[in-house]
Amino acid sequence: MFNRVILIGKIGRPPALSLSERGQKGVEFFLGTRLFWKDKFGEGQSETDWHRISVFRKSTIGWVKNTLKRGDTVYVEGRLIYEKWADKHTQVRLIPHIVISGPEGQIKLLESGAHEQNFSFKNSEPYGQHQRNLQPINVRRKSC
Repeated sequence: MFNRVILIGKIGRPPALSLSERGQKGVEFFLGTRLFWKDKFGEGQSETDWHRISVFRKSTIGWVKNTLKRGDTVYVEGRLIYEKWADKHTQVRLIPHIVISGPEGQIKLLESGAHEQNFSFKNSEPYGQHQRNLQPINVRRKSC
């Protein structure tokens, strides 16, 4: 089985140098992806999801830090993991985290406007600044 995710989105914060729990140097940024739809009244709606991206490939860290900036459209391919954290109410939350290290995964700067013409970060902030209210759902499974 493979664990590979592909995302195309806009960088929400400039890439910053980071250090993993194991002491490995890297660079990280948040990538915003947007979903568009029309509501029952025919009005356009959108929702932004934020993904934490960490790059640990030595040959790529410098390029990411020195080339990419907030608002750039990028293609990211990497391994998906989920990080657990507790909010101020001690409720456990999961953050999708895409990791690029070793030979697997890649990141590419796409031309401006290559993915979405009207992508805006108004009223939308990366994790830690804005939390979306998620409602629990009940899922019924059919037995065979």
